[in-house]
This record gives sequence, structure tokens and C-alpha cells, in this order.
Amino acid sequence: MSESLGLHQRTAVGRSEYVQSASTADFAQLRRLVTYTYSVFPNTTIVISPDYINIVIAYPQEPGRTLIDDFMLIPEPPRDEKAEDHWRRSFELIDGQVFGQEDFAIAALSHAGLSSGALTALELGGLELGIRDFHDKVEAHLRSSSAN
Repeated sequence: MSESLGLHQRTAVGRSEYVQSASTADFAQLRRLVTYTYSVFPNTTIVISPDYINIVIAYPQEPGRTLIDDFMLIPEPPRDEKAEDHWRRSFELIDGQVFGQEDFAIAALSHAGLSSGALTALELGGLELGIRDFHDKVEAHLRSSSAN
């Protein structure tokens, strides 16, 4: 599920077999089964996972170069070395693998492909409509800013 909230977006992703059995009135139960993502226009993403919250802030530097800050908020300070190790490994998995080796790597490859000039058109899949919506909002914001 994805929806726009003004300039912002909200997405909820969960395994359908789990979510179908959950009560929509029980937010605590849904919170354990669903990952919520809020895209705060123009450059912040908040991922609310069942165990923690990630805040990712993108700082575009120039075409093809963006700096990223990624913060993991955990429910309490680690009480011992085992907990410290758990959260360290969780952050390394999210930041290094999911974001770094998957999301950011795919974005870099996509930008390289787009920059090559070889593509005359680009088709987004049904789950990627938020990308088109975001770019439409950026274009509108830039047009209104330049008109002032």
C-alpha cells in the first residue's frame, strides 16, 4: 500500500499471509508484521521496521553524487555485549547490505545507464509509481521556486 500525503509519501509493506490474519485495529500487532516507510519531501526517508527505526537523509552534491546519513534508532540502549552485537549486526545488514549493496548499488547502476544516453524511454513497474510521483513533485517545486 502506498499513498501521498501532500508532498510526502507513506508506504506499508508486509507479507500478505501474515497481514491478512492481523487485526487492523491492533496497531501493535500490525507494527510487528508491517514495515512502514515515510518519504519526507525532499530528502528524508523514515523506515519503521518491527524492531527499530531507520532515518536516511540524502544530500545531493552534484549530478551523480549524493551523500547519505543513515541513523538506526533502537528501543533502548544495549544492556550487554550480546545486545550490542545484535544491534551492530542489524545496522551492518541494513546499512551495508540492504541499502549499500542493494538499494544504493542499483541506484548507481541506474544512473550510469541513464547517463549513457542509450535509453530513449524508461518504464516503471507498478510498485515504483512513488518514484514518478516524487519526480513530479520535485519538478513542480523547482518550477514554483524559479517563478518567485
